[in-house]
Amino acid sequence: MDDLSGLDLLEAAGRHDADLAVSSFQEWMTLGQETEVDRRTAQLRRAKHEVKLQEQRFRTLAQASPLGILYADETGSFAYCNANAEALLGRSSEDLIDHRWLEDLDSPGRQQLEASIRKAASGDSDAMCEYELLRPDGSTVWI
Repeated sequence: MDDLSGLDLLEAAGRHDADLAVSSFQEWMTLGQETEVDRRTAQLRRAKHEVKLQEQRFRTLAQASPLGILYADETGSFAYCNANAEALLGRSSEDLIDHRWLEDLDSPGRQQLEASIRKAASGDSDAMCEYELLRPDGSTVWI
């Protein structure tokens, strides 16, 4: 046998066990992190799928609606419109998307609408207004 004493053998075995424990812990942590990443990735996929379904439902309802439906972003540009909104406003969806519709309002109408928007943004669900919108052909429509 080599010059290793019983104590040296125990110490070597202890180091081996410690190395093995550290290696196992690192593998466990990596597996745990991968499991958490996988869980969060699956949650994100489900959430994206749900958002897509909600958007499809909205579009289906909006397209079938007898009303003209428009969605404007915070800059006042149209982000969505249905066919009835196109007919009402005398513009195609291509013309309406990204169109700044506040520019089509007369000054009193613009002021009234801005006040109504501020009221709605503050949480007042009864915020409504009527205004006259100018069509491309020069005619107007009340909205």
